[in-house]
Amino acid sequence: MKSRPILCRRELMSISGFGPKTFENCAAFIRISGGKEPLDETLVHPESYSLARWLLKELNWKLGDPTSVGVDKDTKVQPEHRQRITKKAAALFGISDERVQTVIGHLFFSITSPDPRLRQNASYTKEKSIIG
Repeated sequence: MKSRPILCRRELMSISGFGPKTFENCAAFIRISGGKEPLDETLVHPESYSLARWLLKELNWKLGDPTSVGVDKDTKVQPEHRQRITKKAAALFGISDERVQTVIGHLFFSITSPDPRLRQNASYTKEKSIIG
């Protein structure tokens, strides 16, 4: 890789040998912190970013704010409300309910369980880095 840091997941495509299929298979597993695209810090795959943005707005969730999904994980979204949003999103985006539920789950996990290496007070050193 010629330049670092990578500022968005799409920049992975500039790495020699990193083609479209490799990107498709691994993009959601690579989190980009402090980059151009806030959703790059989540588990959401780039192909679902428009759905994720819509869901964040509908659910009134905010990236980086665990309190926006509810204090208690059981109160994050009432089942009826979640089902209504799922059906609406599936119809609007022409996708399955399961895919909508997967994106909701990825957003929820990414908001409530941020990468511990990226926490503000984390004791993370270069010696502990697996990529540095």
